Amino acid sequence: MQWLDGSLPPWGTAPGNARGSCDPNSGNPDDIERNNPHTNVKFSNIKYGEIGSTYESLISNQESNIFVLQ
Repeated sequence: MQWLDGSLPPWGTAPGNARGSCDPNSGNPDDIERNNPHTNVKFSNIKYGEIGSTYESLISNQESNIFVLQ
């Protein structure tokens, strides 16, 4: 999961490259499965749809302080 908790690209020095402390050589699926044979993942409560359609807004757009610059 280098994209989440490592440096991407591994040699990058720009702001935002360092995202965590994972070793850039880690994360090979074969290594993970061999070292942790009972590891699994479960995804739940997945929602998809138009932007803003998968949850109920706590405030309306008229009540929020949203300004659109054109």
